[in-house]
Amino acid sequence: MMKKIIRYALIGFLLGMAIGNFIAFFFALMSGSAQLFSASMISRFGSETVAFIIHTILSGIHGALSFSGVIFYEIEEWGLAKATFMHCLLINASFLINGLYLEWIPSDLSSILVSTSIITVMFFIIWIIMHTRCKREVRDLNQLLQKEKDEGKE
Repeated sequence: MMKKIIRYALIGFLLGMAIGNFIAFFFALMSGSAQLFSASMISRFGSETVAFIIHTILSGIHGALSFSGVIFYEIEEWGLAKATFMHCLLINASFLINGLYLEWIPSDLSSILVSTSIITVMFFIIWIIMHTRCKREVRDLNQLLQKEKDEGKE
């Protein structure tokens, strides 16, 4: 199980870095700014290069935590509801900590609540899509097994 967690974390880290930097570049491009990060973030870290490195690493950590959280679904003692809740909680906590530190979200309560709500809704939309896909695969496998069983009776 530990190998699987490490593999998921590594994949998530790489995806998190890529997605985090893509989003930073996208917002800088959309705002017409030549800077990827706010002036306060650059002054806090000393330079845009250091801000970029810290942003990249923390985006990767967020991706690693989010992606490796799927391991919760493999804990047999936990039901689907508990695993889903814990995975969603992990993603929200990671996003909130990184989001406040990296200024992805303002530090006022309404922004925090809106961001948390958006992350939760997005999580459940993805969860529903994945759950539906898995149910369809199980149904198809059961139909295939039933077909083979019926052919074996003949």
